[in-house]
Amino acid sequence: MSARTIHETILQNKFISLLLLRRALIEENYEACAALVSAAKYYQSTSKEIRKVLTNPDLHPENLEIDEEPVITAGKQKVSER
Repeated sequence: MSARTIHETILQNKFISLLLLRRALIEENYEACAALVSAAKYYQSTSKEIRKVLTNPDLHPENLEIDEEPVITAGKQKVSER
């Protein structure tokens, strides 16, 4: 799998996790929100991105400023590619 494919997969999963969090908020499914916040963090969503969805669920994640630089996890240490 190429680095580009991995990068695109990370971004897709990040976007999907934010979309699911937004949907849970709109549907008032608060029980699912904690798990979805954890999933969003797992897929490298920043606290700022998650906070934007939590404070304004009407805002579509497409309109968020999503950080597109992946963070590669090497063991337990995170290494940014920036």
